[in-house]
Amino acid sequence: MWVNEVENYRFLAVNKATSRLFGFSAEKFLSQSLEVITVEEDRERLIQAAGKHFDGIYNTGPWRQINAIGATILVNLIFVRFEYANKPALLVTLVDMSRQRDIEESLRRTADERDAFESFSYSIAHDLRANIRAVSGYSQVLLEDYGTKMDDQAKSYMQRMKDASEQMSLIIDRMLMLSKLDHKEPSQDWVNLSEIAMKCAANHQRLEPTRKVQFLIQPDVFGLGDSELMTAALNNLIENAWKFTLPQANALIEFGSMKEQNNSEIYFVRDNGVGFEAKKAIDLFKPFQRFHPQADFPGSGIGLSIVARIVQRHGGKIWVESEPGKGATFYFTLKNKEEVAA
Repeated sequence: MWVNEVENYRFLAVNKATSRLFGFSAEKFLSQSLEVITVEEDRERLIQAAGKHFDGIYNTGPWRQINAIGATILVNLIFVRFEYANKPALLVTLVDMSRQRDIEESLRRTADERDAFESFSYSIAHDLRANIRAVSGYSQVLLEDYGTKMDDQAKSYMQRMKDASEQMSLIIDRMLMLSKLDHKEPSQDWVNLSEIAMKCAANHQRLEPTRKVQFLIQPDVFGLGDSELMTAALNNLIENAWKFTLPQANALIEFGSMKEQNNSEIYFVRDNGVGFEAKKAIDLFKPFQRFHPQADFPGSGIGLSIVARIVQRHGGKIWVESEPGKGATFYFTLKNKEEVAA
């Protein structure tokens, strides 16, 4: 903050914060004028702004000013007319915009780097998928056309190669989806989560019609969120339940909601599958965390990480309760109307 004359804009008073910002002693600062500390290209416009007739407070800027070592400082100046030592003067408050400029520039660089990395990731993923698809395709051709000429061990090796390539393709797809979640701003629409859950259940039953799995889906459960992302989240949760109920003769998967004490909604996906020890739950949503052998329960190891990221992007939280042999229940919340409006 400083005070300067109205006629020649020489400084009459300055506080310690402004002296520190510019690197001048108070005496040195008071020996100068507004014109001297302003970048030449901005001087005329700043003097015109300071000379305007205005009532109350006049906020101007940003202006480029010069500190003691010749570096440029970006500031907004807030003018207030008043009398100082019985003379018309301007009380000027400075708002240092240099830090904001640095942050904005850093954000721009980060965005550019992120876009470049995303483009690179997609390019690499495309090339990897093409090669993996070729391995899978040729493995299938060898099994179909030359299977009769192979012994059982050779067939087993070929099948493992095909399965591994398909698994790698799945992992690449899931990792790309995980990376995209940070860049997609979720929409806020009323989404019928029950309908999504029913479609996910029907899709799993269609793909494996021989499995006997009972679904109990509470009707008309709605949530505020992005339909595409909530479909991905519920599909991963139901896929997880479908996978870990495989050993059960009477498999059961449930979806529904219940009210918290503050009347907000808690959603859940529950199964009666193999479960796991509750103390491991803290690591469950990290990528590639497995509590059961891949050979017994194959998967990408990323599905629950995707679910957690989606829930977090919606401003919600997710947790799980489980016991070995007693299944698992995944709970999650989403923002309500009041939180979105705020």
